[in-house]
Amino acid sequence: MANLIIREAKSRMPMRLPHTICLNGRPLGTAVNANISLPAGHYTIRIQSMIKWISATTEVDVSETEPTVVEFEHKEFWWDMLFLGDMIVWIVQLFVHFENPWNIVYEVVSNGAFIIWLIHQFRIRNKYFTFRIEKDV
Repeated sequence: MANLIIREAKSRMPMRLPHTICLNGRPLGTAVNANISLPAGHYTIRIQSMIKWISATTEVDVSETEPTVVEFEHKEFWWDMLFLGDMIVWIVQLFVHFENPWNIVYEVVSNGAFIIWLIHQFRIRNKYFTFRIEKDV
């Protein structure tokens, strides 16, 4: 039996979220990492976010001689930081009232960034993750 290792690359975020791992269109389960024993061959791997329409697919050849490692990651670090900052300002706004015009400026910037983020997510929804495939010796 061949060995296929699927894992999330080192993340800059402190917590990793689980993803649904599909092999040839069949869901294997939800996990952060997976170590799968299977017959050698050509497989299609899809990593799907917990939000069903965000995913990415890659093709991989698995051989019996050496384990195949598939690492995936997403490149959305700066969007994550933008929304973390927005969340902090929103929480501060619950306790401290922003005077005019700053409350209007905050709402326009926050809602505008959210709309741009939604458009961006829709555009990259089928190629959200990037893959690196290695033969582990």
